[in-house]
Amino acid sequence: MIFVLLACDVEKNISEDPISVEAWVEDKQVNSESDVELHVAVRYLPEYEPLILPPSSDGLEIELLEQKEPHWIGSLQQQEFHYQLSGKEGSYIINPAIVSSALLSEDLQANLIYVDIGEAQQEAQLFDAIAPPQDQNDWIWMLAGAGVVAGLVGGFLYFRRRPLVLEPHVLARQKWDSAKGLEPHPRAVQSSMIVREYLWIQHQAPLLELSAEESVVWLQKSTLPSQIQVEIQKVLTATDRLKFARQGGGELFFKELDTAFEQIVDFGVEKT
Repeated sequence: MIFVLLACDVEKNISEDPISVEAWVEDKQVNSESDVELHVAVRYLPEYEPLILPPSSDGLEIELLEQKEPHWIGSLQQQEFHYQLSGKEGSYIINPAIVSSALLSEDLQANLIYVDIGEAQQEAQLFDAIAPPQDQNDWIWMLAGAGVVAGLVGGFLYFRRRPLVLEPHVLARQKWDSAKGLEPHPRAVQSSMIVREYLWIQHQAPLLELSAEESVVWLQKSTLPSQIQVEIQKVLTATDRLKFARQGGGELFFKELDTAFEQIVDFGVEKT
């Protein structure tokens, strides 16, 4: 069983951390007929009343199998979730949980988890399997060659049937539109994640595991145009502005985010 931890041990959580999150999968690599089993545990002081957003991952279907009632561990309460994730063969990145609280200066995010579903046969293994011994007759070589040709044709047809990968800006816009149906705070959190993921894919900006404050510092040192940096900051700091600046999250607030998002994406498209 593989663990991804934000918190350290239980004793440290009880004495130092008012809120913490752990996430782990039972197996980071499963066969094509199996599902990924994800567990999330959040510990917190009762007065923090956390909002716990569910996991997300491009290309995977996520089902909540079990949500346990909060129980006490020392002076903290713990809430546990068990999810089942399924999808086609491939490699995936899971964002296990985002935890928010009015008493936190910024949202708490579990470390990303990388998983594989299925396993492609290695070329070396394939050729070892079909290559006959050197002393075999010519007709055996012909059969082996026919098998190789059939395999190549089958592989070509398989990859032709695979769905086309969406361009980053198209995928980002689809996610952005989907988030518009959420409540203000989850929508702001999701908007931040969409921009972080897009900037990583399009510009290799390492913002997925940085806080909003750390992201601003990174942006200021980057080569991105200053105007684009301003628009990015508007989105990444949206949750903080909702909680602390009391900007309300109304129509004008999210219209400003929509405008910022479009400028960010348009800049990325122009660069390609």
